Formats: sequence, C-alpha cells, structure tokens
Amino acid sequence: MLCVIRSNVPIGRLLVQRAFIGSLVMLLSSQTVAEESLVGKQVITNSGAEFKEGDTVVYRTELLEVHTVDAEEGDRLWVKRVGGWVERKDVGNLSLAFMAVAGAVEQERSPQNLVARGLVWVAVREFENAAGDFTEAIELNSKNAPVYFLRGFALQNLGEYRRALADYDRMCELMPEETAGYESRAWIYATCPDANLRDAAKAVADATKACEVTLWKDARCLTTLAAAYAEAGDFAKAIEWQEKALAIAWPAEKNEFAERLDLCRAGQPFREAPIQSPYDELPADAVPMDGDNGPAAADQHVLTCDVPDGATILVDGRVRGAERQLTWSGLAPGRQTAALIQVRFPHGGEAQRVVMIAGGQTTRLAVRAPSRIVYEGKVGPKISGLYSIRSDGKGTQRLSNGLQTDPAISPDGAYVAYCRSNSSLYEYPNIGLWIAGINGSNPRRLKSDRDGVIDAPSWSPDGKQLVFTCGENNELWIVGMDGTGLRRVRLPPGATYAQSPSWSPDGKLVAFSAYVGDDANIYTIRPDGKDVRLLVERASSPSWSPDGGRILFVGNGIHSIRRDGSDRRRLASGGAPAWSPDASKIAFCTDDGRLAIMDPRGRVLVTVSQYRGPAFEGFEKIRHQYRVSHPRWSPDGKQVLYAQWALEQRDGPFLRAAAKLFVINADGKGPRPLAEISGEYFGYVLDKGPFDWR
Repeated sequence: MLCVIRSNVPIGRLLVQRAFIGSLVMLLSSQTVAEESLVGKQVITNSGAEFKEGDTVVYRTELLEVHTVDAEEGDRLWVKRVGGWVERKDVGNLSLAFMAVAGAVEQERSPQNLVARGLVWVAVREFENAAGDFTEAIELNSKNAPVYFLRGFALQNLGEYRRALADYDRMCELMPEETAGYESRAWIYATCPDANLRDAAKAVADATKACEVTLWKDARCLTTLAAAYAEAGDFAKAIEWQEKALAIAWPAEKNEFAERLDLCRAGQPFREAPIQSPYDELPADAVPMDGDNGPAAADQHVLTCDVPDGATILVDGRVRGAERQLTWSGLAPGRQTAALIQVRFPHGGEAQRVVMIAGGQTTRLAVRAPSRIVYEGKVGPKISGLYSIRSDGKGTQRLSNGLQTDPAISPDGAYVAYCRSNSSLYEYPNIGLWIAGINGSNPRRLKSDRDGVIDAPSWSPDGKQLVFTCGENNELWIVGMDGTGLRRVRLPPGATYAQSPSWSPDGKLVAFSAYVGDDANIYTIRPDGKDVRLLVERASSPSWSPDGGRILFVGNGIHSIRRDGSDRRRLASGGAPAWSPDASKIAFCTDDGRLAIMDPRGRVLVTVSQYRGPAFEGFEKIRHQYRVSHPRWSPDGKQVLYAQWALEQRDGPFLRAAAKLFVINADGKGPRPLAEISGEYFGYVLDKGPFDWR
C-alpha cells in the first residue's frame, strides 16, 4: 500500500546550491536500479535530474526526490505527475539508498552523513526524521548555513513555522548572498495559516531581495513576491508578478502557477493549508514481545505486518528538539519474507513510526507502544532513582541514578522531565530541572538551581514548554523543552510560594496556587505573565478537566468550578482529585486514607479498601498508619495508579515508610502491587505523587 505524504511546500522551492550534497549524489549514483520493470514503483532521483518531453526540459530536480514510474521505454522512465521522461541512469533504488545512508550514519555520525540521511528523509517527505538529522548536524557544525535552511524547510512542512523562521534567519545571517533564506522566509510571512506570523511588509522586502539576487529570472522567487503583494492587498502588483512567474515556470509547474494567478485576479491571497499528519490512515499496534529466551528489552515490541522479500525496514521515533536516537533494522534484499518485525522504539514512547520500503512501494505505519509509568524507585536507604515500568509489571527500566523527584511525562510520551537533587535526601537543595528520553537517554539540564529549589514541572499541551516553580519564594518559571525561552512569570502582588502549576488543555492559561499570608489561593495567568486572575480563595491543588472547562481544587473538601470562576460545587471530603481522560470520573483520596472514585457531581462510585497483603509483610510489627496518595489515571481510563504508604510517625519532619505503587481497575477490583517507591520523604511529599503515567 502506498501512503501519499501530504506536503504544502513543493520540493522545487529548495534553491540551495547543490555542491554541499555532492557526496550524497556520488553515493547514490552507485545505487542505480537493475534492469527490471519499474512501472508502478518508486525511484529516487539525483539532484539535477532532468525530465523532458521531446527535447524540452519540463522539470529539473533541485534536491533528491521520490517519483512513481508510470511507464517506461528503453532507458527512459515516464512520470505522469511531472509530465516528462527521465533517464534511468538518473534514478536510484530507493531501498538501497535508505540502507546506504543509514549504514553510513551508523558507522560515523558526521555532519556530512547526517545531512545525507536527512536529505533522503526529505525526499520521502519524512520531515520529522529529517529535522532530527539536520539538528544533530548543526550541533556538530553550527556554521553550516545550508543545513539551517534544510531544517527550516523540514520544520515548515511540519507546521513549525516560528522555528522555521528562526532557521531561515540564521541562514540569511550566515549566507546573505543566497536567495533560499529570503524566499522561504517571505513565503511564510505571506502565506502562513497562522495570522500572527503573517507580515506583508516583511514578505515584500524578503521576496524583493530574493528576486534581486536571482536577477528577476527565478519563477519561484517571482511567485513568492506575488504572494507577498497579495497579502499586502496590492492585487495589481500581485497579478503582474504572478503573470511573469507563470511565463517562465517549468511546464510541470504551470498549472499550479495558473491557479495562483486565478486567486490574485479574484482578489484572494494565497494560504498554505494547515499541516495534517500522513500517518492517520495507517494505524497499527505494537505489543510487548516475550520470546523463548524470556521477555525482550522494555523498548522492544513486535509489529505484525507482512514483509515482502527485499524489504528494508527503518524505524524511528517522533523527533523533539535535538534529542534523537535512530535505530534501524530490517531485511536486506534477498532475505526471506518475515511475518513479524521487531521494532526498537528510540524513546520507548507512543506514536512511533515505521517506514517499510519494499517492491518499489513505501508503507508508513503509526505504531503505539504500550504506555509507561515513570516513578521514583528505591535505590538505598536515602537515595532514589527514576524507573519506568508497564502497567502489567513487566519491562522495568532504570532511567537514572540518584535522587530524582517530580517526574512528568511529555504529552507525546517521548520524554520525561524531573528535578534532580543531591544524592542524599537530607541535602535537599536540587541541582536543576532536567529532561531525558522516556528510556533515560540523552539527559540534559534545562535550568540550574542558581535561583533556588526547583519543583513541580508541568508540560504544556503541545509538549514544547514546561512550567515549574523555583526560588526562595517559589515563583513561576517557564522554559522551552529545548532549553530556550527561559523566563520568570511574576506572581500576583503579595503572593508567594506558588504550588501545583498546570496548563489549561488549550495552552492559554496556567492555573496555580500561591500563599497570601497564611492562606493559599488559586489563580490563573497567561504564560506571558498577563491577565492574572484570583479564581478561588483558601484553596489549592488546581486540576483542569480534559476539555478545559472546569477546574478541580481542594479547600475544605474537593470542589470544582468553571474556568471563569462561576458555578462552584462541593463534591466530597478528601483530597488529591484527578480527572479521568474522558472527564466522566474523578479519583481521589478520602480523609481516612483510602482511594475512591466519584462522578463529576460528587456521587461516589467506588471506595477501595486499603491493601494489607504481602506487599507490606513485616511492617505490621511497628506502629503505623496506612494512607494512599495522588491517584493517576491510565491513558485509556481503565485503570488507576496510586501509592499506598505504611507510615511510622517520628519526631520532626521525617517519616519512615514502606511505600508501594499500586494499579487497580476503574471498577475498584484487582488491586495489585507494581513496584516499591522511595520510603524516606519529607512529610509534605505525601501530598504529591512521585510518579506519572502516560
């Protein structure tokens, strides 16, 4: 099955010089296709390949492109989409090209090899993977201007327009004489679906610069200038420049240019359509793999899929920022057909992708790995480390050593943020906010503890930012997941010690509690620090409903309120409320230390008796009390995760505890111990959850 990748930015707009990819062209020149029928199959073309109709060149490739062959005649191949013939010598075997560039990167992760693989990803319109390779290449050589352009192009195709503009800015800074950065930047300013990024004046200026550099002879630069004038409302000039662009466009592009001219004549600016994922059409499931030799690694799963002879399987995860670990495996040409593919997910998270190249066809599958629980596991009497585990109790992985607190999994399941502390609990001040892959890979610090203790990280809905508390007065801070954009969000006048910050599902507000005197109040504030609003007095622990319409909070019981502060309802006694994913239920902790589940109007549906089984064997000999803390729902809403503590009161702020992580079905049946979590905590930690599930 062929899945067409939707892209709003034609490959032909890549106007960079070809010299810097010369080595890739040489590499692919040896991957020419065998003397076999290619009709209906995909081939990859070299840069500069010419498509002709008779003696007329109708199209010339700027970079590597993938085309489907519709007919063949001797050494010529007909591509209907382009409307021209290409020489067989100018095309390569797509499967072998993948294997060649992936193998080169495995041997040496050099900028040259990473750019080569990124260009192949661009050719098959795997822009997320391409952006990851280009990012790594930039980290190795930050002065390579064309790679900034290529990453910007990939990001633009992903709908990441703001980040794409930043890369085009860098391209223009490093290579002011090159048209690519100006023309691409102008295209976003003129046609971006996000009105906040459109800027007609900047679009006209950049497009004019690109036209000047190309001596007003490049059709793509001219059509971009026309789009810029259309955005400015000057349709007379838009028509003038679009007519000139149409006159010199490649024959293969004339229909597209004519459609834009019609828009100009109708007084309508051109708009890029919002980006859509090409993976929505082909869902597949991955399941834990238990073989004859015992369970596989926690990040290995089996995808059920027929694999034809000669298939090449490439596996990659969703790319976020600079952190990326491509692992690829598969069947070299000539091997036997397999019924199962062993897939290693780079981050162990959800929404992973598999690309299978076989028989001249490309198949893309969106694969969801089993959800993961990340928790603070017990390492020693006073030291914990981060672990992850599946809800069935299998696949335990240690993610880090030392005292790591407040794990928070990103919305896409690919990363975990946490607060990293000194090795001893009694030396509490931590050493920063960190982020790592969900399997613990590539840990890096986003914020040091220079401004004070860091606590309570919470992800924005799009997974691009984190809000957390920091400082002597526990102020709010926000930072990008790539470490950029660090800023302090000022608390309301008189307020100190912010707690429990959380983003609204639409990303427009952050709810938090903060103290004024001896009382905690709940506020909402925009991420830019504006429009702070007092929502509820004498209350804490705000929690947004999945649709963002209501907020749960604790204040002499559990309450809910609309986000505008109206319709306050008291639901139950207790604390630590948590919405189910569909908002039909609320899990909470009762005043007597038990887990319970109610509906949104406060009708209790389930009350769970405290577990007193073998998990706490031997703890009955000391003076103690049992207590549950901070329930978390499974992503599908069918289970609830919680901690149960057997506590021995001591003098001072510390408690000795046997602490266990439990999973229970949403109907209150089948509680089962999952793992042992850290048992030495400050008293207030019992009001938090040292675990997360996504």
